[in-house]
Amino acid sequence: AYVWPVLLAGLAGFILMEMAARITAASGLSLGKLVQGRKLQFLAWPLFIAVGIGCVAYESGNLLGGLKGVQLLQPLSKYWVLLLAALAAALLYTGSIKRISQGLALIVALMGLCFLYTGWVAAGHQVLTTSISPQAATIVALLGTTIVPYNFFIAAGLGKGQSLSDMRLGLG
Repeated sequence: AYVWPVLLAGLAGFILMEMAARITAASGLSLGKLVQGRKLQFLAWPLFIAVGIGCVAYESGNLLGGLKGVQLLQPLSKYWVLLLAALAAALLYTGSIKRISQGLALIVALMGLCFLYTGWVAAGHQVLTTSISPQAATIVALLGTTIVPYNFFIAAGLGKGQSLSDMRLGLG
């Protein structure tokens, strides 16, 4: 039931991020620098606010989702989300791109394993129901966490100084 939303979110995110990266590749300017130009300067503050709110909402979802994932293994108090936030802050505070990259890669690998395990258990126990509301909420969450404003700025950074094929590989 969730395969098509995951594919749709991935495809839509890829297309929109490629557009942002192509703008950077063609203009030689990052999205931030492009918006600072005379014609688009009125967009600077609304984009700053949108990205800020998007980051806060996205990270809140990450932390709460992480807590729910941990609670699948062991029932814990909802205040453990503070520990998860502290661990994330400590990782970022190191300032080491290599450590942050390794930490994120480890988290993504663990999430993938948890996703596969959950799908296997759900299929084995036929937990999935025909109720639309939990699925609808999950679909919205999948789309909302894939197509987020700051991804466009990240993608635009990939477009700077790279060939089209290298840029696509990085986005993929």
